[in-house]
Amino acid sequence: MSGPKVSVCMPVFRGEAFLREAVESVLSQSFRDFELLIIDDCSGDRTSEIAREYARVDSRVTFEVNGTNSGMVENWNRCLRKARGRYIKYLFQDDILTTVDSLGTMVDALESRQSVSLVASARLLIDSGSNPIRSDSPFHSGTLACGRDIIRYSILKHGNVIGEPSAVLFRKEQAVRGFNPGYRQIVDMEMWFHLLEQGDFVYIPEPLCGFRVHARQQSAKNICTLCHIEDYDLLFSEYLQRDYLRMGPLERGHIRYHQFYNLWRLSRRKLYNRQLALEKISRYYGHLSFLLLLPLHKIYDPVFRYMRARLRSRILRVPR
Repeated sequence: MSGPKVSVCMPVFRGEAFLREAVESVLSQSFRDFELLIIDDCSGDRTSEIAREYARVDSRVTFEVNGTNSGMVENWNRCLRKARGRYIKYLFQDDILTTVDSLGTMVDALESRQSVSLVASARLLIDSGSNPIRSDSPFHSGTLACGRDIIRYSILKHGNVIGEPSAVLFRKEQAVRGFNPGYRQIVDMEMWFHLLEQGDFVYIPEPLCGFRVHARQQSAKNICTLCHIEDYDLLFSEYLQRDYLRMGPLERGHIRYHQFYNLWRLSRRKLYNRQLALEKISRYYGHLSFLLLLPLHKIYDPVFRYMRARLRSRILRVPR
């Protein structure tokens, strides 16, 4: 038998608090040609019990438990390997699909052109009680763009302008490489770059998923350890030399310095641990070298921002 069109992948770990809401948001979709694959990474709470309840009563739900705890990235990749669908839709245990048409809308966007390799939507940020906080929409309009332009824009923004795994849909055949286990914090962003090198990007301004913000998230824990600094340095090492990005030495140097400048600035405002931030800066630059480069960074930054604004304007002018 042929597989479903979409595999909704739900890698879970200690997800009992929000798992039912996440699963119900999938099973209520008007688009029906999907499987829901839940893989528990040895949670030790009621996650397995809850997931088994759904697998018993709905044939679209498949549930497995890993033999040993394999960690976040490996569990993401295990879901990807086990998925039978042509298209992959991750939905994390904390998150939800916000409308009954979320899956169908994203599938239509992916199938609108064969050249599209990644679809993303706006996200509705929700709290632990599922109350809306605000809508997060980096483009504010429907967008069809060259994937490599989005990579360049993300690098210039020093951030993931695409969204978390719960906000995207992509083709399995273009993602067989899997998520790179060398990353801890921006694992998803690096995968989006891998996909965007293979095709175009479609952005849907309607918030089709709800991204839950709470203190127990792994991403919040990672930020406290500043592991995203190593991740960005690895990402820049891998991508800044790409010919299609058309970046000179000054631009590349500014991009790499800027992440440490932000770290330094935010640690002064006590948003990061000051001592840990200074240790990271000294390891990569040396404290004196970092301070000596600061005037050059401030002189060049307006030029850098202008280039970024021009690229954004060009991306948004491309018709859907």
